[in-house]
Amino acid sequence: MGRSARRGPAPGAAAAAAAGGVAAGGGGSGGTGPPTDPAAYYSIRIGLAAQQEGKNRYSGGIVPFDFNRVEGASYPPTAPATGSTNANANVNVNSNPDRPRPLAENEYLNASWIREMHGQKWWVAAQAPVPETMHAFLSLCCAPVAPPASALAPGTVKPRRVEVIVVLTRDVELRVRKADPYIPTSVGGSVTHAPPPEHPGGEPITVQLLSQESLPGQIVLSRLSVNGHAVRHYLYEGWPDHGVPLSPGPLLALVERVDELLMDSASGAGGQGGLGIVHCSAGIGRTGTWLALCSLLRWYGLLRPVKPAPAARELSPDAAADHPAPQQQQHVSFAPAPSRGHSPSHIHNLPLPPPPPFGPSPLGPLPPLAVSAKDKPLRDEVALEVDGLRDQRTGMVQRDEQVLFLYQTMREALMRVERERQRERSQSRDRAAGPALTVSSAAGGAGAGGAGSVERGREAERGRGAERGRSLSRLREGEGRSESRDGRRGRGYADMRGSEED
Repeated sequence: MGRSARRGPAPGAAAAAAAGGVAAGGGGSGGTGPPTDPAAYYSIRIGLAAQQEGKNRYSGGIVPFDFNRVEGASYPPTAPATGSTNANANVNVNSNPDRPRPLAENEYLNASWIREMHGQKWWVAAQAPVPETMHAFLSLCCAPVAPPASALAPGTVKPRRVEVIVVLTRDVELRVRKADPYIPTSVGGSVTHAPPPEHPGGEPITVQLLSQESLPGQIVLSRLSVNGHAVRHYLYEGWPDHGVPLSPGPLLALVERVDELLMDSASGAGGQGGLGIVHCSAGIGRTGTWLALCSLLRWYGLLRPVKPAPAARELSPDAAADHPAPQQQQHVSFAPAPSRGHSPSHIHNLPLPPPPPFGPSPLGPLPPLAVSAKDKPLRDEVALEVDGLRDQRTGMVQRDEQVLFLYQTMREALMRVERERQRERSQSRDRAAGPALTVSSAAGGAGAGGAGSVERGREAERGRGAERGRSLSRLREGEGRSESRDGRRGRGYADMRGSEED
């Protein structure tokens, strides 16, 4: 992956950038837009300070960059009524859960604002919260939030609260604690998270489990009420730490399900859809792979497009000409349900990806891939996506197996688009050839034989279509002949099941 591999694969090395602080190159908590100096851009001073307080799950610099970290919100238990001038009016904030609530001091959590490089949708990428940061984590579900001024100019991204939480890790894997539970274990139950000691005036956050159901592909959907706000919580149990899923099918179905939910959200009037938060254990490997996959699928027209937000820093006219907006493409379903009838999209001759969300990288652009000196330089969209994500959060798409999984999954997805295109062409030819053959056979006195030949051709095509359908079904459902690409050939799944039962 060339220079991309230098951006965050060893998060501990990022601590060297912390010495530069946020003084150089602009940015910081009071500035507008990210720093331009590399030492300031990649600074992680705030995350390292929080590590001393036990607010990070792992040591070694797996923390957000200072400039685009997500700031949790602690709000007071009472607030003045709308239009009231009495700041001490005792009004229950839960009486109107849709009304924005006044925010108090910011709380730390290990999370970053991420925009898909190609797809341009905004997400929150987080580490699995520890008990000390659960209140800050869940506060994102209770009040609208947006990237800070140290990342983007105010108003660039519409403030929204988190409506969907995607979890890509089990609480315990291979007998190792990977995440701490923050939702109830039984339907109808509730759990309350108190504000941290440094914010005693903060409002406790109560999470109630309204319903829970198991979906195909090792997915568990939990419908939550977080201080009166509806939140959907998706747990995908088929992805081992440091590895990849056995089959891309269930993951693709979950990606589409979550994307449809967010894009249909009423809070997404600005064209971005609703806001989702995704986390695994450390918040870089599986989380980065999810975001890269969503971005690339959206870029190739396999997920619904978003209305892009402007970049933090304006590009020069020449650079802007090299980064046109992505072309509008039609959506193709990955879900196990029958296709919704969309036509396959044209996936060739795509324009260059849009400019980065926080302006040009302080390290410069990723060099193009050149096969030889005489060949035209080629673009590696996966490498560009991973490189861009690592400029927003250290160590994204952590493992080589996860990078390979992106290539393989995109290949499967695009092959499916090509198969659909071929099937539609074949059907069009059959529709056009059928009447002509019938007329020709009748005129030649061999109508019965001609009709039988056409019917046999149609039966053969239906057989080929059924075979393609069976192949796609195997891709979606991940039938048992697939092997884990993390080198353990599925052994980790049995170990995980055993560790949880123990």
